Amino acid sequence: MPYSTSLSGKANINTTSGAPVSLVLIIDATTNETYTTATPDESGNWSANVPPGDYYVAYASPDCQPIIHGPYHVEAD
Repeated sequence: MPYSTSLSGKANINTTSGAPVSLVLIIDATTNETYTTATPDESGNWSANVPPGDYYVAYASPDCQPIIHGPYHVEAD
């Protein structure tokens, strides 16, 4: 992608294992459609390159309720 702007974070399941969530969805806040997804590493760290705009970030994992944050505004570089 030609975008150097990124969203990033850390997403772990709130258990004693602290395992990462299965999937992070980056959702365009104007269309409510998934723009892209990210798979966290073993520590839960994730990042995704996005164009300027507004986004929700959703964490999903089996047997857990999804958690949605945002919207986050991404400025042009």
